[in-house]
Amino acid sequence: MSDQLQQLANDPMLFFDQLRIPSAHGDAVFGDVMADFQRERFEQLSPALLAVRAGEKPPIGRYWWTATKGVSKDSDLACCLLYLLAFTPRPLTCHVGAADRDQAAELKKAAVDILRLNSWLAELVEAKSYTLRNRLTESTCEIIAADVAGSHGARPSVLILNELSHIQKKEFAENLLDNATKVPRGLVCIATNAGFQDTWQWRWRERARLSDRWCFPSLRTAAAVVITGRYRRGEDTQLGKSPGASVSRGVACRKRRRCPRLRSDGPGSAHGDVATALALALLSARSHSHIPNRISRELVCFP
Repeated sequence: MSDQLQQLANDPMLFFDQLRIPSAHGDAVFGDVMADFQRERFEQLSPALLAVRAGEKPPIGRYWWTATKGVSKDSDLACCLLYLLAFTPRPLTCHVGAADRDQAAELKKAAVDILRLNSWLAELVEAKSYTLRNRLTESTCEIIAADVAGSHGARPSVLILNELSHIQKKEFAENLLDNATKVPRGLVCIATNAGFQDTWQWRWRERARLSDRWCFPSLRTAAAVVITGRYRRGEDTQLGKSPGASVSRGVACRKRRRCPRLRSDGPGSAHGDVATALALALLSARSHSHIPNRISRELVCFP
């Protein structure tokens, strides 16, 4: 491995910063356009990525990402998977569980787009059907759709459950999690939108939120379109032509480990109900009225 690749292998944040990605305004260097909340969750996950790469137990092995649609869950997860596939020196097994083939295709498409823009990475990792594979180490990531195949018996070092709120087959998700528990040094990440209360997905969410084994950051905003360059700099953003969110920061942590949780706690947030907040934002946009929404950040570790 060249010195430059070794530097990227030793520093996941450097890897993410130097990737070229397809952004809303054309191809860009990720570090130049990365939003604050993306950088925070990458920094949060990097120790676990380094541990899995080294075959060690992650300091935190369970992550729950809650975010509304359009804030880069698929693309960010694809970046994490590509890092592990490219730089883990031993054969690594990764599984991504999705509700159906269409949802499975989203994460694969994100990975393919990144490989297309980073030829050096495409020399290490290739995409075939619903599999990502390292050409040299035979590390693989299999993207499994709930409407296509079963999931019993595997032992993945990395498991991602993508858009859990859309997975209708509870047994499918349970099997994948059971498989992941067979690997104590593994990594599990569940990425989803808010979903609905009084469902099995919501009960899983609450168990994760209250568990000290899970890190539970969540991004809650009135609408995904407020995530812009001006949001990253803490300036006013807008939906259509309406003034939007201002940003404030606060820090509180009941444990030593840092688990960022981003939340909306102002008018229009509907007490963190993303679906309701998005509906309010759309209605407000239609009437061209202002959308007051204060976004605050706090570091929270649930007991």
